[in-house]
Amino acid sequence: MNNPNNMASFLTCLFDAWKEADVRYLILRNYEELPEFTGNDIDVLLDPAQREIAERLLIQSASEQGWVLHNIGDFACRALWLFNCETLEQVHIDLMYGINWHTLVFADHSRMLSQRQPFKNFYIPSPGDEAAVNLLTRLLYGGYVKDKYREGIRCSASGDGKEMATALNPWVCKELAEKMIAFATQGEWDKIEARCRQIRKSVIKVNVKRPFGVLVSVMSDVLRLVRRTLHSPGVSIVFFGPDGCGKTSVANGLKEALDKTFATDKGLHCHWKPFPQQDGKPPTEDPHALSPRNALLSLVYFIYHYLPFLWGWWLHVKPILFKSGMVIIDRYYYDFFVDLRRYRLNLPRWIIRLGFVFVKKPDLVFCLDADPEILQARKKEVSFEECSRQHEAYRELASNLQNGHVMDAAQPLEDVVIDVQGIVLEYMAERTAKRFGSHRGTECTKSS
Repeated sequence: MNNPNNMASFLTCLFDAWKEADVRYLILRNYEELPEFTGNDIDVLLDPAQREIAERLLIQSASEQGWVLHNIGDFACRALWLFNCETLEQVHIDLMYGINWHTLVFADHSRMLSQRQPFKNFYIPSPGDEAAVNLLTRLLYGGYVKDKYREGIRCSASGDGKEMATALNPWVCKELAEKMIAFATQGEWDKIEARCRQIRKSVIKVNVKRPFGVLVSVMSDVLRLVRRTLHSPGVSIVFFGPDGCGKTSVANGLKEALDKTFATDKGLHCHWKPFPQQDGKPPTEDPHALSPRNALLSLVYFIYHYLPFLWGWWLHVKPILFKSGMVIIDRYYYDFFVDLRRYRLNLPRWIIRLGFVFVKKPDLVFCLDADPEILQARKKEVSFEECSRQHEAYRELASNLQNGHVMDAAQPLEDVVIDVQGIVLEYMAERTAKRFGSHRGTECTKSS
């Protein structure tokens, strides 16, 4: 269970540490319920000159409060994910060292930091700066004004519009800025959105006048994309086990449990092959009803289905991992080692082992294990003898995999999910420490 006190203690410790070190920062938006609760993430604007000390104090504060850094994503911002050692609760913090539309600047972060205002135990932007950034961000990226920010923008525009105009004028001409403020005051968002193209041209025109800065930003983006390609922030997981072990239930529970780290709508759940789930196909009720094919047809069938394992990973899985998503696959290629009859194959083992060499391996593999009696009570698709054989075969397979874990699937579903969640988070913390240096990750120790 999530405990708001854990979140509040960590964030309070962080804000105090930044204040003591005179780190210039502000929480850009969605700060009303901080430090007890967060939305999807916490957007923090920081002084680029203080990047090293800001991140070091963040990791230090987290460690003191029993939180561990388990993932880093180099996007337009520096995305950090941390989890609490006791509750496994996660928090997503975006560290922003500028406010850009792709590589183009559209807000003066230095001026925003100098105009910041205290709120509770942290800092927030001035109303005019906040309104201007919230207005421009979605207009530039998506061509619309986000519903949840409209009232705040309207209040700022209808109050003292001069402050909002001051924030807009360097990037949008005075006449256009005045029109946007007038439209926002009246809530005429469609008229603002209709000028999206004009606003984008204005921002581009301003940035053209600083070619060196744009070039540096582009080069930085290229390096960032290369790093993310080589070390994707997402995670790939395979669940296997006999029928009735609960693969789908555990997978769905894990997606919900890790939603703060991997947004559910940005992930991928596959069955057998690395392809999106296809709706409408009924589950197999008797996978061993038909006899195996002969050797030649088995080889043809195997090759036909083997090739998609190769290109499916790069086409469907890699893009999700690149975007910091979670990919879950039921069974995957591992099923060939245990249950060839399900696919009506009659092939020698060496062909299966040879094919496995060229198949991309997931980050983690979980064998959901339970006694055959329990499995048969849940789902009786094969004989008891076959269920017993598979039970032993899957256990042995997982035990021989370097990234394999045998999980007790006989316990309540919630407990299975918690066990798997803990292993995933610990794995990611270790991976982050290896990728970014030992100072980036910490051991999961209980806070006092």
